[in-house]
Amino acid sequence: MRFFQQIVPYLYPLHILEVLIFVSFLLLFLTKRRRTILCVLALSFLVIVISSQTTLARWYIVRLEKDCPPIATREVFEKTYPGASEQIGYVVVLGAGGIYYPEHPMSSQIPFSGVIRLVEGIRWWREFPHSKLLLSGGPSLGGSTEAEMMKVLALQMGVPEESIELDTISKSTEEQIVLLSQKLKGQKFLIVTSARKMARAYQGFQKCGSDVIPIPTDYLNKIPNSEIWGISSVPWGETLGQSEIAIKEFLGFLWRDFFPHRSNAL
Repeated sequence: MRFFQQIVPYLYPLHILEVLIFVSFLLLFLTKRRRTILCVLALSFLVIVISSQTTLARWYIVRLEKDCPPIATREVFEKTYPGASEQIGYVVVLGAGGIYYPEHPMSSQIPFSGVIRLVEGIRWWREFPHSKLLLSGGPSLGGSTEAEMMKVLALQMGVPEESIELDTISKSTEEQIVLLSQKLKGQKFLIVTSARKMARAYQGFQKCGSDVIPIPTDYLNKIPNSEIWGISSVPWGETLGQSEIAIKEFLGFLWRDFFPHRSNAL
């Protein structure tokens, strides 16, 4: 898994573009094959167009976000999971990273997606006050852990300390699945994470035999399905970011499917 986490950034569009442009300059100085240079430059152009102007990445993200239906209200929860309310023992929030920097407010040390997950987790914990709020996330940059940083923000938002439990060990989704499945064995619990990551997390918990209910949040797609397709007249940084997210999630599924023994051993 560590190997996977290290190589993924090198497969993002911008890094591929850097490599192709470097190869173009190299060919320009080392060879006179003009056609080869033009082909590499054309490929570079194609990479940036596909990753920053088309909706291919958005389509894949929409697919991921549809795997687990949104649960916006308590009424929807009761209709979707009748009789489950009294059995909820934990509301688990998966961390999204963070950089410990004490001079800044905690809401700025945790990334935007992590704050959204935490807010959603606290909202559902208030719906089930008999449950515990379990915050999961291992070491982060700066010397703290994701879980401890989320705990500070949760306390500031009015959650009592006795209602909070931490997992400060897990460093990836796969590690969270294995560790939390063991810790919460026999418990029914809610899992809160970004909608695009929920499919992989939920399927992983199910494979480990956990009695889990998915609560997706932090949706990237906020437009009607009829408007998903098309190509923008100008490149967008947001679309480029979605391409990176789509690549990471796609490779995450590939890693899990082709190297299950390495994921489960974490």
